[in-house]
Amino acid sequence: MEFGFNIPNGGALANNESIVAIARKGEDCGYSLLAIPDHIIIPRSIGDNYPYSADGKLNFSTLAGGMCLEPLAMMAAVAAQTKKARILTSVMVVPYREPMLTAKLISTIDHLSGGRTILGCGAGWMPEEFDAVEAPPFEERGKVTDEYIDIYKELWTNDEPQFHGNYRKFSNIYFSPKPIQTPHPPIWIGGESKPAMRRAAKRGDAWFPIGCNPKHPLDTMPRWRAAVATIRSICDLEARDPDTLELAYWSV
Repeated sequence: MEFGFNIPNGGALANNESIVAIARKGEDCGYSLLAIPDHIIIPRSIGDNYPYSADGKLNFSTLAGGMCLEPLAMMAAVAAQTKKARILTSVMVVPYREPMLTAKLISTIDHLSGGRTILGCGAGWMPEEFDAVEAPPFEERGKVTDEYIDIYKELWTNDEPQFHGNYRKFSNIYFSPKPIQTPHPPIWIGGESKPAMRRAAKRGDAWFPIGCNPKHPLDTMPRWRAAVATIRSICDLEARDPDTLELAYWSV
């Protein structure tokens, strides 16, 4: 079993001196996972869509002023200041970023870190941020997420990558260097819903839910065991050995 914690990307501690101190101290204490949340732009008005509070209201005071460091840039910075801990996006909203550039950024950071990246992936929950960054339509976020993850894998594992999807098409290209980790950096799929579980079973190396989703609470051992049984049954339906899917848990 491994343990980790979130590095602050917003609020008073989101500065280089504090981030370096927290990351190095965590590594020295034996934590092996350093996690970085994802936001690019914080809209001034946000609807009640936040999935991890009972009333749907965003309750993170660290985002109140709109400050947020970009997670992939932060991942590279944290990798440069640490030696052993793996750095995890927790989680990156996949539709926000063009997939070929994202795949190259992760591959580059994997090289510079000595193979310490983990790509935590989610479909997103904030339609206002989708609009602000001109991502594909919020209503299509699940399909976009699945396709972009498939693109990452194609670029990371195929010597002559090509792809013909609904949102992106390419062929006749080099993609080098590949990530150090083979076949590719681990992909952890966030989310507690059945679609997220199916995404984890079909495309993930680990399932990475949060325990405090009011619609899908995982805050007791019986609930956690039931969720694990569910995702194992989904793996069976997808003709995947459930033992090949790692289990992670984000405790809030």
